[in-house]
Amino acid sequence: MRSTIKFGLAGLVFSVHGFAVPTEHNTTDMVTDWSQITPSTDLQWKPCFENFTCTRLEVPLDYEDSSVGTAAIAFIKYTPDNATKAAKDVLFNPGGPGNSGVSLITDSYEKFTKILGPSYNLVGFDPRGVQYSEPNVDCFHGDAKRSKNFVIELLERTTLNTEEKINAQFDLSSAYGDFCAGQLNDSARYVSTPAVARDMLTYVEKEATRRGEALDDAKLYYMGFSYGTVLGSTFATLFPERVGRVALDGVVDATQYYDGSWATYLQDSDVAIKSFFQFCYNAGPKRCAYYADSTREIETRYQQLLYTMKDHPIPVFDTNSVEVPRLATYDMLRFYFFTSSYRTEANFPVLAQVLLDLENHNGSSLITLTGSAPCYDCDKSKLPILNEDLSPIPILCADADRRFNLTTVMDLKENLAERMGMSTLAGEFGTNLVLYCRKWAFHPPESQKFDGKLGAKTAAPLLFTSNRIDPSTPLKHAQTMHSFFPGSALLVNNGISHCTINTPSDCMHGHIRRYFDEGILPPANTTCEPNSQPFFAEAE
Repeated sequence: MRSTIKFGLAGLVFSVHGFAVPTEHNTTDMVTDWSQITPSTDLQWKPCFENFTCTRLEVPLDYEDSSVGTAAIAFIKYTPDNATKAAKDVLFNPGGPGNSGVSLITDSYEKFTKILGPSYNLVGFDPRGVQYSEPNVDCFHGDAKRSKNFVIELLERTTLNTEEKINAQFDLSSAYGDFCAGQLNDSARYVSTPAVARDMLTYVEKEATRRGEALDDAKLYYMGFSYGTVLGSTFATLFPERVGRVALDGVVDATQYYDGSWATYLQDSDVAIKSFFQFCYNAGPKRCAYYADSTREIETRYQQLLYTMKDHPIPVFDTNSVEVPRLATYDMLRFYFFTSSYRTEANFPVLAQVLLDLENHNGSSLITLTGSAPCYDCDKSKLPILNEDLSPIPILCADADRRFNLTTVMDLKENLAERMGMSTLAGEFGTNLVLYCRKWAFHPPESQKFDGKLGAKTAAPLLFTSNRIDPSTPLKHAQTMHSFFPGSALLVNNGISHCTINTPSDCMHGHIRRYFDEGILPPANTTCEPNSQPFFAEAE
């Protein structure tokens, strides 16, 4: 949701910005900070941030033990200008876990209104422990400097391709767990996905009460991306009778998520990464800055650049990019290349220019796009969402709940070997956050644990959507989850990116809108084509 790449484990990568539209809100009562909203057990909407309404819903930390306290969950709503009072609320989750649904709506409401039409209110929320919602699971307590610079420490060892990095990452995960144990309180236990699913049910019921509808008629309308598909499928499993419309895009195999293994999520990564070379060649020299006379020549050119940077990283001292001199490194480039495949239409043209810059011994663009320069003044307005790179850890660890522990360095090495067997180009990036559960001290109560057994016959069918090639949620995952929910449909987009939303297709959007409006699913084996291809897409 910022222009820089974000490195959450399987987070949705968005770079869609909203624009102000005329509003009838009374600006004298306009909320400009979440602290201005008093949490309430009802949905008390207040005008906020120019174009939206906001509320903070007070929910029990544990629905089966009220004595442990409450948490305030931040919700933000965009209502199209010509929406009626009958317009249904559609909840959104952008992925992560740990990405902000509030930011998704403020940045992208126009995009989603275009897909769904004006008949729906778009509601983003920050799940427990995320950004504007409680409880606090930020071990750095909002200190941008410490949080950002620890992330840099982590990212510098992300590419686990040497003994030193493997050992260092293992020990760093231990240090982080011990550090957080001394920084957080017991409320950090209550952030699991089942707890968030229950919060969604609370929202749906509160909204039904506000509208004067029967609670039994309260149904969830929802769009979830990446990890958001885990949340959606968890809700559908726990509360199948409350499913109204649930569309899940970039589908995670939730059984692998809950067992902590993420066993096959990189199986299509190499295909997605290598697609750059073909797309660049197809685009020609006028559209791709890194063009060469064949796909093989482009790939060879890149490999030569990598080889050079491995021995000779590029110094960066431009003060527009760094506060102190830095090196643009081999590891940074490999990681950036991988994450660029998450959103090929938007990122591949930028990647081509970055590669050309590096060939010309200019590493500033790589440093800037990876966010890999330490900060000292740490102006929060210039940083990505605070602590978002670390926010998956408490949620991942609560959900896996010690089912997958890398307790020794040898365990880590064996896990790394499995990842590398799946993806030679991205395998070394796939272990890090799972490793950080090894010393995580906060475990969910029994009422918020989930055994990972997904599936149910839902009141209304689910719609799963997937690209043909996805670097971190392969089509196979969508096929698996589709099989768990009788009556559901799987719609495939013939694109390469993480989530179909990142390879826009009028065909896809038409089926999604028909599903929300009329409950009509696409026919079995339907495949759509993207509107465009990387290097040819027009700016939206």
